[in-house]
Amino acid sequence: MASSASVPAALGDDAQASAAAEELLRAMESYQPIVPDAVTQYYLGLSGYQQQKGRLTLTTEDLMQSAREYGIYIRKPMYFADGDPS
Repeated sequence: MASSASVPAALGDDAQASAAAEELLRAMESYQPIVPDAVTQYYLGLSGYQQQKGRLTLTTEDLMQSAREYGIYIRKPMYFADGDPS
């Protein structure tokens, strides 16, 4: 059984971890990658990736196909609505 002295230490570790995570997220907001976006897009184009307009969405069918490669089989319920309702 854990002693009462170890409980505050564990809570302090969580607070320190949270503070470190928040600091990392703030640093990532101003992060500029070394490789410019234009270069990345060029090489993605060479590999056959086509840039798409708008927001990309992971559909259930895409997820089912990807999961199947790892031996995970997903069944979509009959009442499941996939996509934009409008």
